[in-house]
Amino acid sequence: MKYRMLSSTGDYVFGGSMSAYLEGDEAVAQAIKTKILLFYYEWWEDLGMGIPMFHSILGQTNPETIKTSLTELLEQRILEIDEVTGLKNIDIDYDRKQRSFSIKLEATTANNTTVEVEVGF
Repeated sequence: MKYRMLSSTGDYVFGGSMSAYLEGDEAVAQAIKTKILLFYYEWWEDLGMGIPMFHSILGQTNPETIKTSLTELLEQRILEIDEVTGLKNIDIDYDRKQRSFSIKLEATTANNTTVEVEVGF
């Protein structure tokens, strides 16, 4: 698997020839991260792709319900990645006052390695 790198600001990196791509476990981690950060209606080629954050998560009031719903959605989306064979952990921290999420997870790859990913939004 090859995956285009992201800059420190979250934009795709262009113009670095082959050095602008990731391979192996780094590519899988990048694929997971971008899969988590893509919300419904953000990608013009497929508006139904992504996490239905505004439809299924935001607006709920119980933090445990939010975590449960988001965990299920993340599992579905992450397992769509061909190189991911399973998930070991999904830890979600929801800060109600800041209205932010911090997600840490471990995924098993097709190479029988474990990839750790952290995402915040």
